[in-house]
Amino acid sequence: MCDEGMVVHDTSASIQGLGGPMTRSRTKKVKEALTQLVAKVLVQTYTRKHGG
Repeated sequence: MCDEGMVVHDTSASIQGLGGPMTRSRTKKVKEALTQLVAKVLVQTYTRKHGG
């Protein structure tokens, strides 16, 4: 489910900084952070269910 070219970063800081107006740039960054977070959770869930 994860693209080979996708780089997963620690998204906790990106998601915590959601205060202020939602500009186009900020919206794009939040969307990217959420996509990476979901991909990370899916990979972890799959790894736990299938043993590595």
